Amino acid sequence: MKKLAALILSAALLVGSAAAISPGTGHAFAPFQILTVGEVAAIAARMNEAITGDPIPMATPKPGKTLPWYFSYVKYLEDLGIDVPDPEKQATRQEFVSILAAVVPEEMLA
Repeated sequence: MKKLAALILSAALLVGSAAAISPGTGHAFAPFQILTVGEVAAIAARMNEAITGDPIPMATPKPGKTLPWYFSYVKYLEDLGIDVPDPEKQATRQEFVSILAAVVPEEMLA
């Protein structure tokens, strides 16, 4: 419960820097749209990068191939041992909280 409360507080504090953490849909910041798991993964990866300083390596596709926009964020989290469900589906509240909570270090909650 303490971790959830700290996560909610952290999320509220991040609203001021939301444009950097969640730049939006490519057209504008869209705070009232439903998030996909890929978008949550991107937010969580950016949060982890901001907290730890560990950069998100952007993947380069093989010649003639493309990667989904969320690929690098999902891989970054998976490399940290964080389980990321299907990035193209809508995120449930549980997935949202679980993915974001996974990047908040315990020492930040003490």
